[in-house]
Amino acid sequence: MDEKNPLGVDHVLGMDETGGPLEPWIVRGAIEEVEKFLVGHSSKARVFEYGSGSGTPWLCERSKFVDSVEHNTSWGDRVASYLHKEGICNHRMLYAKLDERYYRAIEHFNYDLVLVDGRLRVRCIESAVNHVNPGGMLVLDNSERSYYQSGIDLLDSLGWIRKNYENSLWKTTIWRNHEG
Repeated sequence: MDEKNPLGVDHVLGMDETGGPLEPWIVRGAIEEVEKFLVGHSSKARVFEYGSGSGTPWLCERSKFVDSVEHNTSWGDRVASYLHKEGICNHRMLYAKLDERYYRAIEHFNYDLVLVDGRLRVRCIESAVNHVNPGGMLVLDNSERSYYQSGIDLLDSLGWIRKNYENSLWKTTIWRNHEG
């Protein structure tokens, strides 16, 4: 493994040209909003992410606990191995096939922050809405894609506060559960 690229991913996945820092692969303004949210929780937030990667260590450093669900065991093992090597122990990797076990993996607990950046995103949103704590946040990456519209409509119908972050390539949308 390359020390400048510990997860074996291209720099566009969240690392700059020098090989650091690892951070979520979402629009920059959304990263800043998530960081502000986590700082406001004094590193005590519980986080759930659909899909793991370069943002997982970043989330772990700023949260009490992070659960990630992965359908790709090879990739999940790679991320988990990196976290272990770095001494990051506030993370649990969940593995599930791309069926209801994947999008329903969230249903055992409630979370302060849910990041939807994996597969089956509309189904993930449908499962996640009842597991975002009052005052919590749900982040949908690539929200410009029309096939996520029914999930977006569901979140909008809840009356949660919505904010879009865009760059020249894609859009990340954050909803805040106003019941907090």
